[in-house]
Amino acid sequence: MRTKKLKIAILIRSFSGSRGGAERYCVELTKKLSKFHEVHVFSQEIMTLVENVTFHKINSKISKPRFVNQIIFSLVTKQETKNKFDIIHSHDMVTHANVYTIHVPCFKTKFTKSNLVSKFIQSIGMLISLRKLSYLLLEYFVFKPNSSKQIISVSNLLMKNIKLNYPNSPSNVVAYPGFSHRESTNSSEKLLIRKGLNLDDKYFTILFVGNGFLRKGLPQVIKALEEIYAPNIKLLVAGNGNRQEISFQNKDLEKNTQFLGQVQNMSELYESSDLLIHPTLGDTFGMTVLEAMLHKIPVIVSSSSYCGISEILSVKEVFLLNDPKDSIEISNYILFIRSNPKIVEEKLEKAKKIAEELSWDKTCDKTLEAYKKIL
Repeated sequence: MRTKKLKIAILIRSFSGSRGGAERYCVELTKKLSKFHEVHVFSQEIMTLVENVTFHKINSKISKPRFVNQIIFSLVTKQETKNKFDIIHSHDMVTHANVYTIHVPCFKTKFTKSNLVSKFIQSIGMLISLRKLSYLLLEYFVFKPNSSKQIISVSNLLMKNIKLNYPNSPSNVVAYPGFSHRESTNSSEKLLIRKGLNLDDKYFTILFVGNGFLRKGLPQVIKALEEIYAPNIKLLVAGNGNRQEISFQNKDLEKNTQFLGQVQNMSELYESSDLLIHPTLGDTFGMTVLEAMLHKIPVIVSSSSYCGISEILSVKEVFLLNDPKDSIEISNYILFIRSNPKIVEEKLEKAKKIAEELSWDKTCDKTLEAYKKIL
């Protein structure tokens, strides 16, 4: 679906194709929108440039406290975009957009799910916390009912969360992330990639990807590997998190674990890995799972109660965790994957087909549906 040529403002604090899922989603969607419309990006940090897009650097920025920076970003972009665009589309919490793509659960969630006593205690805490009050106020503006506003969520799991917290919010569009086409890699190329990462062929390489190690389930992965420890297992950890929160009982496994931090070329990591484990305790979608499926490596992932992408997956394509906190369940899957290559290969083919059904073109079309409802 295409509309007339629109003048669109895209708002996000960090425009970067190598950051987290929200940032990458914004970059890929912007690329698609810019093919048919006049697109302007307003951002405090511009790390990726896109052809035919006009960039506006928001120089007003402070690192801490973050909630103050969020307010500054909202105030400045409101002034910069007022009465200048057909669509103001934000991927961040601001007060003035008419389209919002939501990437994370509502800040209000913990309060909504609490009992009466907890709600009273949390209410007192919110009244004395400028940070909490600021986020709640911004969130109120985002989800406030308005006929000229549209809310887009990246999964049905997230949509349910929004409706739980804000039943009257105009949230009625789900636009899953897509994938970027890539050339397939042959076995000799994979071997070169592994050598470049100092990965010996003898290793069975397990990949963990996530920002926030505790929430994404890294302790459970380590515990599962310690329960079945073999000296030829190597664990690669990509993403940002507090290393001090992670402890090892097995010193050999600790030596065989590499903390890589933020990785620019994730494709190389997928190509060099034998398995992705994603036992997240809360992920609105899970881009890393989609990317692993496209690279045809087996995936162990939390069920749809915890991870948005699992809404469209089944045990035919991946290994679903009923309880991502259960390290025994994780270790049993690892042992099964290593012992049943034929069954794993069948899953890989089916998983790749499912992944290829998601595309940024479809994401763009769903976004344009939301625009049309406003226009």
